[in-house]
Amino acid sequence: MDSCGEGRVEEEGLGFSYKLSYQERKKATRGFRGKELLGFDGHGKVYGGTLLNCNTQVAVKRFFHESKQGLWGFSTEISGIGHLHHKNLVCMLGWSCRRGDPLLVYDFMPSVLP
Repeated sequence: MDSCGEGRVEEEGLGFSYKLSYQERKKATRGFRGKELLGFDGHGKVYGGTLLNCNTQVAVKRFFHESKQGLWGFSTEISGIGHLHHKNLVCMLGWSCRRGDPLLVYDFMPSVLP
């Protein structure tokens, strides 16, 4: 198992098993450009993007890999959110963890203003 816990993700048998390649994640987010940034939290930044192979809009969370908190957040979201399915929650579609650079891919949900 590497520093991102790839083996753990596969072992838990979550409802998703799609692992993005490095090229897919780079193309989906246009290289994590600043203008694709949707927001951030204490664990990482969220970028908008499109999976080109299926033309699906996604939100890609790139965790801060320099800190233990970022890697802890990656592990926590996989084990917690990966099991949840509810109409009011976005679905986790896949993941990637190349050289200690953890990412989670979610359905994109546009903001709805009243």
